[in-house]
Amino acid sequence: MQGRIDSSLCREGEAEVLESSTLIARDLLESKRSSVRIYSSTLKRCVETAEIISRNLSKMNIKNSVSFHESLVEMSFGEWEGKKKEEIDKEIIEERSRNIWSFKIPSGESYQDVYERVKTFINENKVKENTTPVIFVGHEKTCQCLDGILNRMQKEDILRNRYSNGEFKKYVIS
Repeated sequence: MQGRIDSSLCREGEAEVLESSTLIARDLLESKRSSVRIYSSTLKRCVETAEIISRNLSKMNIKNSVSFHESLVEMSFGEWEGKKKEEIDKEIIEERSRNIWSFKIPSGESYQDVYERVKTFINENKVKENTTPVIFVGHEKTCQCLDGILNRMQKEDILRNRYSNGEFKKYVIS
């Protein structure tokens, strides 16, 4: 479980971000948008991702501002960080699977904690009220919660969502 282990992007990751940011830029230009806000996790792999996106958008004459926020970091896996599932007590894993939404990982967070953290970030930054497009650079658990908040999803649906590295989604907030 990687969680908050602060690693860099690999070369393959850098290439995926460059490709994705080109698609994002084309979409912005096609919809006649000339500026965007980029909100990113403070973990190194996301900082590097946001910087690549920003540079690529700038090359395509799309104004952008990047800001980094602790609120968008991955779920804390506490004592489980860096461990494989097989290394964790099976009884604790089973207990978590029975109540995954509110189960707090020892010295870590629950999905509920991450959801509340991301919801507070969205409200404090008035994401839903601003007409400037926004790019979020985050992690699987924060993106699951972000998706759930923006789409008003039930927690069961949030938990079913899975994200791949380099994946991006477009939302129209109304």
